Amino acid sequence: MKIVFITLLIASIAHIAYSQNLDSIAHPDSVIIKVQPVKKSQGEILKIVVMKVLGKHMDFNLLKDIPKNYVYIMSASIVLDSDGKIDTIYFPIKMSEDLKKIIKPGADLIKKLKNIPVKFTDFKGKIAVFPILYKRMEDVSLDYHSAFINSFENLWPVFEYKDQKKQIVLLPPYVNYFSYIVN
Repeated sequence: MKIVFITLLIASIAHIAYSQNLDSIAHPDSVIIKVQPVKKSQGEILKIVVMKVLGKHMDFNLLKDIPKNYVYIMSASIVLDSDGKIDTIYFPIKMSEDLKKIIKPGADLIKKLKNIPVKFTDFKGKIAVFPILYKRMEDVSLDYHSAFINSFENLWPVFEYKDQKKQIVLLPPYVNYFSYIVN
């Protein structure tokens, strides 16, 4: 009896281990479903790593205190060198003073962005530009008395002469919904 039990246990373990290694699930009467990880594009990865650095650097307390339905819009223009490493970062020159206090675009932020260890080979020698919208998650409308119109008009940065001839790649906008929990 013990031998039968041990044999069934070993066979079950072997079957479970084998089924864990399958990359598809099949049934005689069904369609085969392949389970594969979704690969993000380099543009998506670039936006995510830039937004992580911005998120850690910015003053969230100032952002969370903005009035209801108030939004900020800006762009990040990332110049990549011939290896795909971040070389230069441009932010809009006419960014609102409130947004400057929140984002704190200066030498410290630029240094953090340049130290991102990822190489973006799809963007070698190019400029990747993407708009960023900061919006409270629960807001359903837009207050046009905010700095939105001015920020929108000044969304694109002014590039230095050395970067003016580089190809510009426009990435999809990044909407940064934010919220906070009040006890």
